[in-house]
Amino acid sequence: MRRHAKPFILHTIYAGERLPALEILGAAGVPMYRSLEASAKAMAACWRAAQRPRATSARRSRPDRARVEAILARATPTSPRLLLEPDARELLAVYGIAVPASRVATTPAAATEAARALGGRLAFKLVAPELLHKSEAGGVLLDVAPEQAADAFRALAARAPGTPRVLVTPMITGGLETVVGGFRDPQFGPVVMFGLGGLDVEALADVVFRVAPVDGDEARAMTAEIRAHRLLGARRGRPPRDVDAAVDVIVRVSELMADVAALAELDLNPLFLLERGAAVADARAVLGAR
Repeated sequence: MRRHAKPFILHTIYAGERLPALEILGAAGVPMYRSLEASAKAMAACWRAAQRPRATSARRSRPDRARVEAILARATPTSPRLLLEPDARELLAVYGIAVPASRVATTPAAATEAARALGGRLAFKLVAPELLHKSEAGGVLLDVAPEQAADAFRALAARAPGTPRVLVTPMITGGLETVVGGFRDPQFGPVVMFGLGGLDVEALADVVFRVAPVDGDEARAMTAEIRAHRLLGARRGRPPRDVDAAVDVIVRVSELMADVAALAELDLNPLFLLERGAAVADARAVLGAR
């Protein structure tokens, strides 16, 4: 493999077993599958990748490395280590991903001030490492009017596991809920993902993956590969979603995953695709062990 730079896939019914020979191959980066069908699909994916021209376009992201390291240093000391949503949002912004304005409040008065400054209907979300999935834990209040800010803060503070911190951000409406994310695969390294998002992302399972980083052409191909890709176009009098905005986010997230080795998982879910632009409604980042 190393001498000829050819792809090699091992099909064996013992894949996944802790056998010395397989551990040697696994450590050398040889992908192994129990299923012959999976082996064939993997080889076909290698062939398709070889047909594509290599990315020649310039990077879209120009991150400030010092700022990235400063954000990562704020990770919680929990296991796994987390970047709480305000920090995850800031990391995305460093990579040029547009993130809606937000403020973090620690008192009812601060929540009221934040609501008045942001204006319009608002989303209130608890910020705590114990609440990785905030909606399931009752840590989210939606469609809050500015005059309701203090009461909304008190309601969430009653559910907070410690000193309450509440992220206040404008409501996002009218878009298609998608997900963009990434993870670090033990065989393939950094991977980027795109698909239908929202609370039912696991049930829908309509997502596609690529090894990161990807260029714009590859990201656009991803948007066309999900089963529900027709939802991105014009439908029953509704204008098409902004696929260019989705492509831009996919490329930037792929660069983020490729750059930041400490990042184990990243989810932008939901990412609302609007008629013009895209808006991150929630961001979650998990860091690997030190």
